[in-house]
Amino acid sequence: MIKIPTVDIMKKKSIERLEEEMQIEFVKRVEPLFLSGKLRFTAIPNSTFTGCGQINKNTAMGVRKGLPDMFFLTEKAAFFIEFKTPVGRLEPHQIAWINGLNAVGIGAHVCRSVDEALLVVDSYFAS
Repeated sequence: MIKIPTVDIMKKKSIERLEEEMQIEFVKRVEPLFLSGKLRFTAIPNSTFTGCGQINKNTAMGVRKGLPDMFFLTEKAAFFIEFKTPVGRLEPHQIAWINGLNAVGIGAHVCRSVDEALLVVDSYFAS
């Protein structure tokens, strides 16, 4: 028998796809800052938690769920951005990371649009 995904699973996959597309568009927009050396950034590949073998390998290597999607470094600060659609919800492990990072003075931001993420990046150059 073929297992048909539930509506909730299909909605979650659609939301994840939209978040990926948002992040891709954002990277295209900030790539000039990276190429100029003014901004360093990398994506955090937490979504590689698929399949038992990969999950076990990632866990053994210290990969932890919930770390925000992207890490940024300027001359003055380090910060993270978690991308969510306007209806996307944070998971408890994501909330724990975001709260923990902010508690020690490392900015961790939840952005629900490309423009919002660009404003966050701009704010680190203004300070």
